[in-house]
Amino acid sequence: MIKIYTDVAEAEQTVLRRRLFEDVSVAPPVQASLDRMFGAGTTPSQAVDRIIAEVRRDGDAALSRYSREIEGVELDAIVVSHAEIDAAYQQLEPALIDALRLAAGEIERFHRK
Repeated sequence: MIKIYTDVAEAEQTVLRRRLFEDVSVAPPVQASLDRMFGAGTTPSQAVDRIIAEVRRDGDAALSRYSREIEGVELDAIVVSHAEIDAAYQQLEPALIDALRLAAGEIERFHRK
């Protein structure tokens, strides 16, 4: 279940105290991969920004390229069939499905305001 904070002080002591992504140290092997793929000194945030920009610009071609470069996986297609979606759905715990439905409803309600 998703925790909903109604008390600002409680939120400030929990979720709002999380460290910024930029403040997290990167393991040397991860930094070496970032340096190799994106240039020396690239932060994870900079790499994510670049990947997102390239996917927006190049679409599936960028997804295929990064799948190959990062994971070593050659994708034939980036399409998930309805049968695959149904099979994955059947494997979910009922509590997770309920939580996802609740979250979707809350998001939809928020955007209707």
